[in-house]
Amino acid sequence: MAKAIEAKKNCIKSGNEKWFDIWEDKIKTIIDSLPHGSGIDSDITLMDASTGEKIVIESSYHCMNDGGYYDGWINFRLTITGSLMFGFNLNITGNFGKHQDVKDYLHEIFSYDLALEV
Repeated sequence: MAKAIEAKKNCIKSGNEKWFDIWEDKIKTIIDSLPHGSGIDSDITLMDASTGEKIVIESSYHCMNDGGYYDGWINFRLTITGSLMFGFNLNITGNFGKHQDVKDYLHEIFSYDLALEV
């Protein structure tokens, strides 16, 4: 995804609309392949701050209480950077409050999906 983001930014600089569209479609395909459902019930958005060195994604998690009723949303941000030891680092921030277990869950599922080849 980092290569596609950087290539798209280069197309903007050079005015290459044809390849811009190709890279935009590639990025959309990757974003669409990220986890969705099981609480991740809103859009996953690639932020403009993303570059070939850092990918920033925002979304929301729909929380449930012990009774099985929805009890609010957690807005979260994933920041993905390269790591020489582990391939990538994943940092998750958000308004987790009493739902710190959700942060661990999101880290687990996004780490798995981001490590897959597309």
